[in-house]
Amino acid sequence: MIRFCPGWGGLVKKAFIYMVIGLSFFCILFLSCSKKEEEVKKEKGAIEKMTDQVAADALDKINDPLNKARSVQDMHDQNAEQIEDTMEE
Repeated sequence: MIRFCPGWGGLVKKAFIYMVIGLSFFCILFLSCSKKEEEVKKEKGAIEKMTDQVAADALDKINDPLNKARSVQDMHDQNAEQIEDTMEE
């Protein structure tokens, strides 16, 4: 029996396997990169919510010491007024 190109069987199998792998890789990339606009808007909404939360936390951390200082100043002013009132009597 005469064989016509006996080494081609392995080469064809390898080529077929590489084509299937390449096609699978291409399909995965194509499907993973295609997103609907609604999904993108939801992600932007989530990012904006997180940004707003971080900004609110930062403002609270800044305003808390300022509010405490204002309340101490108000207490000091009230005490000073009381002392002045007692001195006048």
